[in-house]
Amino acid sequence: MKLSEVGFGLWTLSTEAWGSVRETDAASLLVSAFESGINYFDTADSDGEGYGEQLLGKALGEVRHEIIVSSKVGYDFYDRLAIREHGGLPHNFNPEYLRRACDESLRRLCTDYIDLYQLHYPRADVLEEDELFYALDELVKDGKILHYGVALGPGLDIKEQGEAAIVEREFSGLHLPHNILDQQPARMLFQAAPESESAPGFVARAPHASGLLDGTYTKNSKLKREQDELSEEAFEKLSWGVGCLAELDFLTDNMDSTIGQIAIKFALHESRVASVLPNIRSVDGLREFAAAPDTRDVPQEMIDRLTELHDEYFHSSDEESRED
Repeated sequence: MKLSEVGFGLWTLSTEAWGSVRETDAASLLVSAFESGINYFDTADSDGEGYGEQLLGKALGEVRHEIIVSSKVGYDFYDRLAIREHGGLPHNFNPEYLRRACDESLRRLCTDYIDLYQLHYPRADVLEEDELFYALDELVKDGKILHYGVALGPGLDIKEQGEAAIVEREFSGLHLPHNILDQQPARMLFQAAPESESAPGFVARAPHASGLLDGTYTKNSKLKREQDELSEEAFEKLSWGVGCLAELDFLTDNMDSTIGQIAIKFALHESRVASVLPNIRSVDGLREFAAAPDTRDVPQEMIDRLTELHDEYFHSSDEESRED
């Protein structure tokens, strides 16, 4: 698969976490993304309980064979009783469920194959279940999926999940968070993956660290917990992130790109990263992020400085924030 270096994650258009977007506006944004050179579109069957897949199928059905469609499976939103008992979407990686869910995804996507089918945030022990992978291999044999991969985290040990995936199984892709402020565990997994043609390609999500690296916040941002409707934990983490931004002035002082574009180029600096998934919700954001691959590369000396800042300041501060 040849993925565009910037992809489009449909969670920003199909889940409540990002607010509502009219279907016509969302479809128009997807078409504009394709016209701007983006060919990789990433969703999940649980995004809006199938809405993300439906949206993608309707908006880009006419160019289906010119794009790479990725979806995920593993959260059972069909079993309403289990959802009530679980207090949220329960995981389900049963092989029989996997086959049914894949057929439903194909129907919603208006296609007969999925380019990349990803296990949605599985625990490490799930990756030890042979029957699950027999089912995935059958789906490949039947032509319903072309490749399969794993989307890692959050709320689980991404390092443990990733190492289990790399060591125990052969995947086409690993999907994980990676950005200037949170460079681990991605760096460890880049090193753990074998140097071979069969090694998985990586898809980096959250390159902008929830708005900290796309211009939404600056080092001078004044945060108010109640006004911003943030939990205490979220407020502390955001405050920590804003404090880190003061250390990044050297990037925009020495480069003509926006901080949002620099953050994408940082993620792409790792040769194993095939595509980066910024959060796209507007035409302006689309234009800025889609143009990022053509902007100036982040010089190696700046990459080295960002690595040092992460290991000496960002990483330790983030760990303290998480422990608190």
